[in-house]
Amino acid sequence: MGQLLLPPRSSNRSFLLSLTFFTYFLVNLVTIIRAEVPVVPSSYSESALEYPNNGSVSQQPPASISAGNGTSRADRLLNIFTIVKFPNEACWTGDALRAGVCYTSRECRERGGTPSGACATGFGVCCVFARTCGQSTKENCTYFTSPREARYVPHQGPVMNCQLQVYKGGSDVCQLRLDFLHFDLGPPDPYSGQCNKDAFLVTGSAYSPPVICGKNTGQHMYIDLGGHNYGPITLTVTTSGYHKDPGWDIKITQVRCCDRAPDGCLQYHYGVSGVLKSFNFDGWDQHLANQWYTICTRMEAGFCAIKYEECDPDKGTFRISRDDKKAQTDGDCLNPKKAGSSDHILIPCGTTDGNKIQSGKKKGVPCANRFCGTTFCSLDKKAKSPCPVESHTKPFTIRVCFDDDEYSKKETENIGFCLRYTQLPCSSH
Repeated sequence: MGQLLLPPRSSNRSFLLSLTFFTYFLVNLVTIIRAEVPVVPSSYSESALEYPNNGSVSQQPPASISAGNGTSRADRLLNIFTIVKFPNEACWTGDALRAGVCYTSRECRERGGTPSGACATGFGVCCVFARTCGQSTKENCTYFTSPREARYVPHQGPVMNCQLQVYKGGSDVCQLRLDFLHFDLGPPDPYSGQCNKDAFLVTGSAYSPPVICGKNTGQHMYIDLGGHNYGPITLTVTTSGYHKDPGWDIKITQVRCCDRAPDGCLQYHYGVSGVLKSFNFDGWDQHLANQWYTICTRMEAGFCAIKYEECDPDKGTFRISRDDKKAQTDGDCLNPKKAGSSDHILIPCGTTDGNKIQSGKKKGVPCANRFCGTTFCSLDKKAKSPCPVESHTKPFTIRVCFDDDEYSKKETENIGFCLRYTQLPCSSH
């Protein structure tokens, strides 16, 4: 008669111990995954964004994230087993205006961010970083926002001196890009063009950009950090109570050296076509004084020239230096007696047809470099817009030259410029 063979008692005991240990490990593993990857809503409301509490500005960069001392149960298990690894790449939240960086939920909390949606196929959270007055950051894709509470002057707007310190996130970062998602401060002085009531300024950079104020939603700036600058870049917004409802929402992107804008470009535009505006153009009042900067446009593949046209000639979207209906170029723009001031923009060798010696009403007229007046044209002082200006000089740039003397009566209605650009294919010339 057959017998049922049983394992020895010692083997049976080892099997039960192994099974118990494996069950214990699975329970802990599930606990860790739940702690690290919580279920987050697919949509996100900006009003629910939790801003960190205001505090004094740190004089040192924020501390790097600790890898853990290995004393907790989660750390001991994670040191033995690697569960999931994913890159900390950009991600989009449910809010169309908000981008974040993909981290685990614990990393997001430790870095002072707010989870907003899932990423990395559910193993990470899209972490949004928002900062306001008196704080600092070294995180890529940080939003600098106006505070929810501010000190108001009776019957006026808030009075603030709001600063954010921005540190490099790594040695491979060479620039910051500031995108003004919302920017509404008080206008410049109606006579001087100076931002002497409300102002936004950047300090600590290799080259300080101009001080701006007024309405600049949709504009941007590149801030050069310098090769070895690890000190903070300070973004400052001051308001005097003159404007009743000032506000700003500025996206700060840390730009790697391999992706940087060309040297000397405060603004850098992409694409075959687009719109270029002077700061505070949308305010439809006095253009800003002391504006010395360069607008650059990347030359796209297969394109060799660029054409500029006034955005809306009927509304007078090019008004620099004069109050009459004339186009001014070159020497006239540098002669205050003729142009009313020396404010102008510089487009290298601009013509109506792309040739260095222009054709048309005044044959043999050389290309123009400086443009001012109240009509945008390179050919004839009596020409009427639209009058396209082409340039074959590379790189594609416009140099803005607005001085600090805006007291002339002929300048009080000069709002600056709005130009549309279109790149021209190499085959067309």
